[in-house]
Amino acid sequence: MVQILGKEYDVNTTTELNLERMNLNEIPEGVFELVNLKDLWLGVNDITQISSNIKNLLCLEVLDLHHNKIYDLPYEMIFLTELIAINMNYNILRQIPEVVYEIKTLTHLALNNNYILEISPDISKLQLKKFYIENNPYTKLNKKNIYPSIEKPRSKPYSNKVIEMCIEEYSYDMNGVAPDVGEELNESNTSDTSDTFTVPNAPNIKIA
Repeated sequence: MVQILGKEYDVNTTTELNLERMNLNEIPEGVFELVNLKDLWLGVNDITQISSNIKNLLCLEVLDLHHNKIYDLPYEMIFLTELIAINMNYNILRQIPEVVYEIKTLTHLALNNNYILEISPDISKLQLKKFYIENNPYTKLNKKNIYPSIEKPRSKPYSNKVIEMCIEEYSYDMNGVAPDVGEELNESNTSDTSDTFTVPNAPNIKIA
């Protein structure tokens, strides 16, 4: 048994853990002892970084981190070979974390409402079925470079689970096809776009 926030959990039988809205600044260390954990829900907290000990959660399939203050993910997540879904809507990412490109099992990726300025061509390494990237500086500048098949999102079962990645208005149905991110940003195509994105504890990003 392991104690997490005053409650006891069996390290062998616990497969789901919901710690949303718990005013967390970090993930309790006890979480990383739940070696059979499959679904971890940590949304709506004040978490700023993820411990490298997350590598211990080898059975993890769904990682929900929406509405936090996370700016990167540890490279140790490369060991999470069962991970299929990451929700990082409403964080403070400036770019897609490098480790994301290496998680080959990933099929659902939600990055709405961050501060992402560019997407690496390495995104083509992934076989994404759903890719959520609305309301980032990148999408304001590169509407034409995003895969154009848009559908209204909704929560839907995936491997007998509900992956809630539909916070924002649109999703991009990848169908195994990566967005075209090879073109350089062209300011002449963005003359009508002007916005300021205020990142907590970071300089403003001015898009003009």
